[in-house]
Amino acid sequence: MSDLRSKFMEVYEQLKGDILKDLDINLTHGSCDWVAKMLDHNLLGGKLNRGLSAIDSYSLLKEGKQLTSEEIIQISSLGWCIEWL
Repeated sequence: MSDLRSKFMEVYEQLKGDILKDLDINLTHGSCDWVAKMLDHNLLGGKLNRGLSAIDSYSLLKEGKQLTSEEIIQISSLGWCIEWL
């Protein structure tokens, strides 16, 4: 699970970068920095149980089969959506 947790965190960095890149068009540099700090503060302080449970649940549905890289990215993205709620 530790490996999946690290991949889950990698997806966070990718999603955060995508969000900040989109915001960079309309916001000042200071505003983008604030959003980056806000995301880190609100999302990374907890245990991430809700987001990681999405990966665990999907793994159970796969009945022990190895998750592909694409599946890990997709289910991690869903997990981060759950965390952001």
